[in-house]
Amino acid sequence: LNRLFRIAAKKEFKYLEKNLPHLNKMTLYYASIGNRESLLDNLLYLVSAEVFLDKERVIRKRTDFNAALESGKSRLVSVANDIAKLIFNILHKYHCIISNLNKPEYQSFEDVTEEIESQLYHLVYAGFLEEIALADLRHYPRYLNAISRRLEKLSLSPAKDRILAEKIAPFWNFYLDSVESGAWDGINDKPLQQYKRMLEEYRVSLFAQELGTAISVSPVKLNKQIEIIRSGNPVFTGKFNA
Repeated sequence: LNRLFRIAAKKEFKYLEKNLPHLNKMTLYYASIGNRESLLDNLLYLVSAEVFLDKERVIRKRTDFNAALESGKSRLVSVANDIAKLIFNILHKYHCIISNLNKPEYQSFEDVTEEIESQLYHLVYAGFLEEIALADLRHYPRYLNAISRRLEKLSLSPAKDRILAEKIAPFWNFYLDSVESGAWDGINDKPLQQYKRMLEEYRVSLFAQELGTAISVSPVKLNKQIEIIRSGNPVFTGKFNA
């Protein structure tokens, strides 16, 4: 359905392809993940989904489709600009963190840099713009800022970082094992995605509490979510704030 809207609004999307803000810089920051073409396609997918595929709107027939098309066209440019600004911000922060990890002062903290690299690998990857909802992407700058704050504090108190890292480690390992086992698909998809969000919020609370969290997360709540994932019961034990 997303593709159909993009075909129906071909003229408008052609304009966006040529005028999307920050595309050249985003392409540079995205280079280690994918090419310009895939990035642009993912961005336009995200724009189309936000403009035309309203969750409250049910499209069952052509008249529904046409109504959504016409009402959405007027919002395309403003929404595209907003999304481009957000994704540019995300990719820029991602790029800066990757660059910082390669600095000499962090070479002696191999455990930390490997953990952060693993975190980044599961945050920003090829196709993440199509897989992650826009509402969740809006939290990404804070997650990435938390990583930067962690690195800033690392050399001042490596022992404290080690203690905090030990708190997140078993929960992160459960997530990695779940993804590797294929639990990201099927009935456990949504509970595992929700668990992933909780993990990122927990990281913020541990390493950069001053940034604030969208939800209160604790080991008890994470363990409850693990039980939900294992049971295959798609129920979320919390509410994320915008």
